[in-house]
Amino acid sequence: MAPPILITADELNCLIHAYFVDSGYHHAAFSLKSEAHLDRTPHFKTHIQRGELVALLSKSLLYAEVEAHWKAGKMASDCKIPFTLLEPHVCSSEVSSVSEGASATNVVGNSIDEFSAISQEAKLKRKASTPPILSPDARNAKRPKEGEKRTMTIAERLARDALEFTSRQNAVSVNPHDVPCNYGPPILGGLISTAAIRTLKSHSSEVFIVAWNPVRVGHLVSGSRDAVVNSWDIPLLDKIDSGAAAEPILPTKKLLDLTHVVQADLTSFDWSADGKMVAVGSYDSVLRVFGPEGDPYITDGCHTVIISHPKLNIATLTVYQGPVFAAKFSPNMAWLVTASLDSTSVVYDVQGRNLLKRYRTHSGCCLDVEWIDNVTFASCGADHLVYITSLENPTFTHKLIGHTHEVNVIKCNPSKTKLASCSDDATARVWTINPLQKSSVELKGHQASLTSVEWCPVTTPGEVEMLATACFDSTACLWNTVTGECLRVFAEHSQHVYTLAFSPEGTMLATGGGGGFMHVYDTKTMERRWSWYNGDRSGVFEIKWKRWDKKTTMIAIALERQAVAVIDPSKVRALAWSG
Repeated sequence: MAPPILITADELNCLIHAYFVDSGYHHAAFSLKSEAHLDRTPHFKTHIQRGELVALLSKSLLYAEVEAHWKAGKMASDCKIPFTLLEPHVCSSEVSSVSEGASATNVVGNSIDEFSAISQEAKLKRKASTPPILSPDARNAKRPKEGEKRTMTIAERLARDALEFTSRQNAVSVNPHDVPCNYGPPILGGLISTAAIRTLKSHSSEVFIVAWNPVRVGHLVSGSRDAVVNSWDIPLLDKIDSGAAAEPILPTKKLLDLTHVVQADLTSFDWSADGKMVAVGSYDSVLRVFGPEGDPYITDGCHTVIISHPKLNIATLTVYQGPVFAAKFSPNMAWLVTASLDSTSVVYDVQGRNLLKRYRTHSGCCLDVEWIDNVTFASCGADHLVYITSLENPTFTHKLIGHTHEVNVIKCNPSKTKLASCSDDATARVWTINPLQKSSVELKGHQASLTSVEWCPVTTPGEVEMLATACFDSTACLWNTVTGECLRVFAEHSQHVYTLAFSPEGTMLATGGGGGFMHVYDTKTMERRWSWYNGDRSGVFEIKWKRWDKKTTMIAIALERQAVAVIDPSKVRALAWSG
């Protein structure tokens, strides 16, 4: 006889932790991990598929439905009231019996009319069962129109995710390298060459971040959840086409391997402008700086604890009391500034190799930093604020007030005259910083926390700068940064949108999300130009689109399925004619 099914508290906590991470609740995930000591359990490094907790809950609801409706040896099929996680189930037959009596109220306090209305609303359809497969036209009819606000309940979101998953499971097997979406209109334009997409397989956990070297053609670094950093030299595609296409591309060097360290998830990469140093942020509260070819960049100075790891070829700075969320070099490469959960932003003297100044500006954790010029940087945090700080002053010089929740990401426009910020308050804001104006243009329309914001790198003379935002409401938006008008809502993703990347010419916008798709849109026509599907429920965590010269352009994609994809857009028919 098989042993009884056992569910441990550690297993349940790991499921909840994975749900928090998938949903972007990183602080809650960090707290749960610490309080439940998940890093000490054998389950913590187990890969949990995206949406696993929701899938298990859906199965339990299905079982509960069968249990409640199995009568006289068969299933009762006349119940019209859906099952929910939060309320006890009452069959419609029981409601009807109550209605025959004097009382017009059912046993759980809702009127019969309310139950009737609930049973008719699509937003409360049963989550446990498999929803019907809708036609593309019917599915598109449910998507918001341009500029229209999205309001979606948890029940709707779960039903939609189940629909997307079921559609994919029932789909005919296709080439994942060139597949149209399983919803919406078909995408025209396939691959010109089989070498257009290469998959780099070396990581053993989800790949969170990627970054192209700004100078060295084809040089890429990638970082995974288990704190492994790989360095790759991607061969030019004309060489791949000449006969090396079948051979796998392997890392040239493993720059970092902290698989033995508890909770060392990587958070950020930033290359120096000359491509000779890369700064790496991590959840283990250590900033690491790699020198040329990954050799040590030793840091010395007061207030700095130096831990040299010759075998790992790195220098580490342990001056933090919390995860390092971001680290960025100044344009002239003289300084390096960081953002940390311990509420500090710390500036290092790169050439002097020592700590210059520690700023405790924010009252909550500091989430991101951005250089405005060689001596001025901006920071944002959980205190809802954006600060402008000059190295010439002991504290901040300006405080930008407007957001009502945590500010997640800040980005300067190419001319460094404006700063964009995005927040958990479902808005983005555009601040004029040269000359400084404390008022902002508010970009409203999203219905959940914003995850990313990107400026269009090229603006046609006579036109206004455009900004793109990504959100947990499964949409991305393109905005007029002067008027705050939403130019387009891109709603083709089925799950959270994590990342954005403009093409170097600004003619296209790529978006990636939890559903496994990367979509590419034309920024002039606002239409979808191409979509790429990377695998079942495998999230797209980061997209980096880089051009080194007129002939060499590559897209790097960090994937949940423990791999990095590299795409040459010139060999994708739908993208090649963009110019």
